[in-house]
This record gives sequence, structure tokens and C-alpha cells, in this order.
Amino acid sequence: MNGLVAFGQFELGRLMRSWRFLAVTVGFPVVFYLLFLGDRRPSEIVDGSVAWNVYLMVAMCSFGALVAALNAGGTRLASERATGWARQIRVTPLPAGCRWTSASGSG
Repeated sequence: MNGLVAFGQFELGRLMRSWRFLAVTVGFPVVFYLLFLGDRRPSEIVDGSVAWNVYLMVAMCSFGALVAALNAGGTRLASERATGWARQIRVTPLPAGCRWTSASGSG
């Protein structure tokens, strides 16, 4: 399990160094929140007992999580496979549970 935690920390650190990833997943929701917040009064009730600013914050958090999930996978995995990184991870002595699923399932 130690290898899995270390690999997860490595991947998370790599994502945090990518300014494009941070701009899309953190920057866009913050900008959209600030832009859309001006449309209504913050205390205006939208759905039952939920205030507009709370409703909008949850919507922007969901947007950021969705974009992060969509961005983190396919393109990076394809570029890693093209450069040989996926093969390098497969030949390491890590147990199969410490590798990501698509790399351990192929080859």
C-alpha cells in the first residue's frame, strides 16, 4: 500500500504543477462564480430554502470536479503511452495494485 500512496502523491503533484489543469479546474469556476453572482442578490432564495450564492457555489464546485475528471484521463494517458512512460511503470517491481488500471491491463 505504501507504493500506491507514493504513486498517488507523485501524480497529484504532477497535476498541481500543470498551469493548464489548474486554470481550467480552479480558475474557470471561480471566474464563473464571480460573474454569475452579480446576476441576483446573494440572499435570494432559488429552490426551496437554498440561497442563490450557495446554489451557485455548489454548481461551480460540481463543474470543477467534472472538468477535472474529464481532463485527468485520456489525453495524458495517450501522451504517456506515446513516450513510453506506461511501459516503464509496467516493468517496475511495483505490485499490480499500485499501478493505474489501464496500464496494468494492457500488455
